[in-house]
Amino acid sequence: MSSNPGHPNILIIVMDCVRASDFVPDPAAHYLPHLAELAKQSVRFPRAVSPASWTLPSHASLFTGLYPWEHGVNTMSSLKLSPNIPTIAGYLKKLGYVSASVSSNFLISQEFGLPREFDKIYWGDWWDPYLRLEPKWFGKQTFPGMAEMLRLLRNRGESQRFPILKKWARRHSPLVLKYPFILDVPQHFLEKLNGAPSLADTSWWVEPTLETWFKAQKPDKPSLCFINLLDAHEPYFSNAEVVHGLLGWFKYARIRQDGPPIESKHRKEDMELLHALYRQCISIIDRRINRVVDLMKATGRWENTLTFITADHGQSFGEHGHFFHSSGIMEPVLRVPLWVRYPYGEGGGRISKTWASLVDVLPTILETVGIGGGNNLSGYTLRSLENGPRPKPALTYSNGHGHLGDFIFVGVDRIDPPRSVSVAAYADKWKVVVRSESKGSFTAFDTDNDPLERTNSWEGSDSTQQVLAKEASAAIDMLCASQPAAPPQNVVDRLRAWGYV
Repeated sequence: MSSNPGHPNILIIVMDCVRASDFVPDPAAHYLPHLAELAKQSVRFPRAVSPASWTLPSHASLFTGLYPWEHGVNTMSSLKLSPNIPTIAGYLKKLGYVSASVSSNFLISQEFGLPREFDKIYWGDWWDPYLRLEPKWFGKQTFPGMAEMLRLLRNRGESQRFPILKKWARRHSPLVLKYPFILDVPQHFLEKLNGAPSLADTSWWVEPTLETWFKAQKPDKPSLCFINLLDAHEPYFSNAEVVHGLLGWFKYARIRQDGPPIESKHRKEDMELLHALYRQCISIIDRRINRVVDLMKATGRWENTLTFITADHGQSFGEHGHFFHSSGIMEPVLRVPLWVRYPYGEGGGRISKTWASLVDVLPTILETVGIGGGNNLSGYTLRSLENGPRPKPALTYSNGHGHLGDFIFVGVDRIDPPRSVSVAAYADKWKVVVRSESKGSFTAFDTDNDPLERTNSWEGSDSTQQVLAKEASAAIDMLCASQPAAPPQNVVDRLRAWGYV
């Protein structure tokens, strides 16, 4: 029995870096067994795209129901959300919701303004993607005091308590992206020492933190909970299910993960290995989402919960010469999972053929809880998109073709970054791409018959393509008209520690 028969609880789980093509809950393959069960209770949108190719603007769109050129969080404008733009937590606070944001990703923190209206905000830090550990490794018998130290380090204030860590993050953590085996070796040692599985969690503190928060809430209060799981984010460490023996480990150790892989006869083999490690990381997310669902059930909240399972962007493994994310306008980076489980599993198992986006999450929530405010949003309710066409195209943008660092150092670095962005628009079977450096020249892909985007099918006479080109060009104009703001040095340091710059 639900503890809250009135307003439904809201649960949003973002699987950082998980692309749609690898999120296949096939029960026969035993790849994502828990999610295969959840799929039966959910409405799925296989034509869902993220509004952006990296974390900050896509999460801002999720929280506000606006596109990056509307909420202003993008590399052409600012990296911090304006306090004047309302978010999910602010809307629901008016109805008496209690809320918590629990994010492995440090970008979902107060520094960037995204979760500012949540009651409780927890986030990881630069070490979270590097230290993929099991909670039991930090018990009193193994490393006395380690759990308490990590608790102190987990959130803000670590530079004041431990300034040496800030120095290490700024100067040395990029080495781990260049040579991941630096941390891969000690983590294997810890696994052997503790008998823990090779597939350990990123930010293992997420579920215990969530459990503690739920226990502190009154059962009759509706809850909003946002979770970001970082397990599928680079760097990727080796594990026994993919990397076999000493020779296999040496093949893994030669791969750099700080940018496009060096051209060599091993490049295809290296990409296949990283892709296999990535898929294993997604299987970790499967069991972690199951733990969250079990927690909701244990607190009596699950049945009357509106749940969203999605990703902030995807990941590339050499497609069209791109590596990981933050740039590129291709489907591996933009196409993401989007599932919605309505309270009590209503309509579970349905699959929509309509284009959807992260900007549709907030309108869906507002409709479900019965409050206004959605008229000024760019998204549509997912219920309306289950069977009918999308009234306007779904849009997404990317930082051109370069490294993210080329775009954020306005006034900070010595370079004057190129004002280059790309926007894609989707409708029917078409995807039309417009690039700021070549406006007036369009690229069109048939998403049904050319999913790998090998052939430019632009036809100036096609009415749908013309509409998409017009919408994408208008977004390009708004992005290029904005004035970039230099990020603070602490933000630059954090982005550098994660290999973004």
